[in-house]
Amino acid sequence: MSSARAFIFGLSWSFCAMLIALAGSKAIGETPPVHSSVHHPPPLSRFWKRVEQWVKTGHKGRAILALEQRLERHPEEAQLAFRLCEILIPIEETLFSSRLQSAPAERCERALLALSASDPSVERTRKEWLRWAQMFSGKLDLALERLEAEGLDESTIPFLEKATFWSIRKKDFDTALRSLRLIERLRPRSATVLVDLALLHLVRGESREATLLLRRALLLDASSREIRHDLAGALAQHATLSQAEAILVELLRGEPSFGLLLELSIVRFEQGNLLGAREAAREAGRLAPPGEALPWLILGDIERRLGNPRAARAAYEEALRRDPNSIRARRSLESLAQSSDMEAGAWAPGASP
Repeated sequence: MSSARAFIFGLSWSFCAMLIALAGSKAIGETPPVHSSVHHPPPLSRFWKRVEQWVKTGHKGRAILALEQRLERHPEEAQLAFRLCEILIPIEETLFSSRLQSAPAERCERALLALSASDPSVERTRKEWLRWAQMFSGKLDLALERLEAEGLDESTIPFLEKATFWSIRKKDFDTALRSLRLIERLRPRSATVLVDLALLHLVRGESREATLLLRRALLLDASSREIRHDLAGALAQHATLSQAEAILVELLRGEPSFGLLLELSIVRFEQGNLLGAREAAREAGRLAPPGEALPWLILGDIERRLGNPRAARAAYEEALRRDPNSIRARRSLESLAQSSDMEAGAWAPGASP
């Protein structure tokens, strides 16, 4: 693999991960409240008043201790266990927390496992909270197994979406794939789900699987430019470069795009079509946002391969002008200066052509 392709594909895999994470954060939206027809404390007794006052004033530790102590005496009281879990693992806050700690979720799980519920609505709430507790305590596989055994339906999709997002955050792509596959079972004709699966396979380096999924998605939504774009990227990684180029050219007929032109340049570079790659890179440079150096880095590599060291130097210097912190631009200039591409003493980085 060429250095240019390695560079851009290295970015692409990270970008895929970011895209999935962003898609997940948009998809998960607001967490539906855990079903709870009985998930309300009884009329505010002295005990509940104290608990809620502690929570309101930021003394959650005291509220948690009081709930746990009462649960020891009354393990059958579902309201105690559910309120304890609400305080220990607020779902949205925990999902996006930078501190992924399992201890609070384990405390919630212990309370739920000790709870025996004869009321179906109480039992449903207990199972829902148990799934969250197991996910946050590092037992998501167990939660997914139980969910499959209990039966999947549309009401389980919000949990599965968040399980995917959580797994990606923890870089557990196997579990993320498993939860996405469960969503696919519920929504087999969703192009969005197929695209998410494809992007996850790309992150895992499985471009063949990603290509097949994106082709299926395109059958469901033939007019989607986004799916065609993703398919071109998957084909490029799968080494079917001519097909990738054809898709990119077709997309560019509709509307010039910096990103598409950049990818077209890379695909043509890999096919050995250096003149076509140069043309696409130059056009991408014209459309690049401020501070974007990548088109000129790629153009410099192309010019160097074509045997045009002066043009390569100009491209690398433009990249450095666009992004003064670009380590790659500086290293490329240093490498070019030390190579035999130019006559000794003919130039130095920053000198006039």
